Amino acid sequence: MKLLVFNGSPRMKNSNTKKILDYFLDGYLDVPGNNYDVIYIMRKAKISVVMEKLNGADIVLIAFPLYFHSMPGMVKKLIENLPTNTDPTKKICFFVQSGFPEVGQFSALIKYFEKLSQRLKYVYLGTIVKGFGESIAIMQAGFNKDWLKDFYRLGQILGEKSSLDQKILTRLKGREEPSSLSLLLNKILLKIGLIDSYAKNQLEKNGVILKDSMAKPLLE
Repeated sequence: MKLLVFNGSPRMKNSNTKKILDYFLDGYLDVPGNNYDVIYIMRKAKISVVMEKLNGADIVLIAFPLYFHSMPGMVKKLIENLPTNTDPTKKICFFVQSGFPEVGQFSALIKYFEKLSQRLKYVYLGTIVKGFGESIAIMQAGFNKDWLKDFYRLGQILGEKSSLDQKILTRLKGREEPSSLSLLLNKILLKIGLIDSYAKNQLEKNGVILKDSMAKPLLE
């Protein structure tokens, strides 16, 4: 079975999206006969190449990070240019992760993907949602062990049954809204400047110049 993955992270191979997807794809390949291709949207592959791989895939997976409630522009462009599917057996699913732990802001996006799949005439398998994806970069391995196992198993099930396990999707999704403890901790971290310092370091690491950017859209 052939899986085509569109990775929509601007950081491509250095992204949390890619690091998490690796576990999912390892599980998918654990099933004999499965294989996959990955297209990094930021590389702007030729339309002919994209169409060839799209036509040859049994399942399409579109993955990307969510930034300030928005998908990267290149992902939106890809979605707007996807042709209507003519194979009634072809399936599609989505994976979205964010740096913040609460996933309430994903609700509208999940509904959009379901409608999009219907409009493009794909069989919609579901949307994988993971908050606090940044933990794979900043936390020790033991912290992430259980949910990364879930990603591996989710890939296995996709490879075995061409479906996504709803129990695992629910477990990965976690909390819709922040807990009282989470809000208190964020207030403390903001007050001592730790969150701003970390965000600034990450932006600089990715080549973003704060004074010339919209990197702080929620501030003055």
